[in-house]
Amino acid sequence: MSQKKIVLFILSAICIISISVGSTFAVLTSLSKPVSNTFTVGKVEITLTETTGGSYKMTPGVTVAKDPKVTVKSGSEDCWLFVKIDKSASVDSYISYELSEGWVALSSQSGVYYRQVEKSSADTAIYVLKDNCFTVKDSLDKKQMASITEKQALTFTAYAIQSHGIDTAQTAWSELQSSIQE
Repeated sequence: MSQKKIVLFILSAICIISISVGSTFAVLTSLSKPVSNTFTVGKVEITLTETTGGSYKMTPGVTVAKDPKVTVKSGSEDCWLFVKIDKSASVDSYISYELSEGWVALSSQSGVYYRQVEKSSADTAIYVLKDNCFTVKDSLDKKQMASITEKQALTFTAYAIQSHGIDTAQTAWSELQSSIQE
C-alpha cells in the first residue's frame, strides 16, 4: 500500500472517530427545559357542636334530645373523621343510644368510631347519635333512680386527619394519637 493511501486511510479513520465522538458528546450534553413544582400544605378543620345543652334530667322511658354534630369545614382535604365517646362507668345501665348511620367502630379502641369524609361534602353536619337523642331505660324504677349517686355523663370528642397517604382507619388513629402526644 502506498504512503498516500495509508495517510488517506488514517485521516479517514480520524474523521470517522471524530464524528462518532462528536455526536456522542452532543447526545450526552443535551439540555432539557426545567420543570417547576409547587408544593402546598393541606389542612383539615372541624367543629364539634351541640344545640341541646349539656344537662339532662333522667326520667324512665323518656327520649331526650341530644345532637352532637361534627362539621368538616370548607377548604379541608379528604379526611378520616373520628369521634370518641367517653362515658361514666354505669351510664349504659341507665340510658341507651345508637350512632347515626355511617359511623364504624374502631376495633382497636373502645368508644372510638370513624368514617371517611370527602372534601366535596365539607360544611355538612355529620350527626353522631341516631335521631339526635338518647333514651332513659323504662325498666328503671324509683328505687334504682334514687340509688344513682354519681353523675352520668357522655362526652364526645372529635378528631380528623387528612386521608391522603393513609390507607386504614387504624393507621389514621395511630397518627392522630402520635400527633396529640407531641
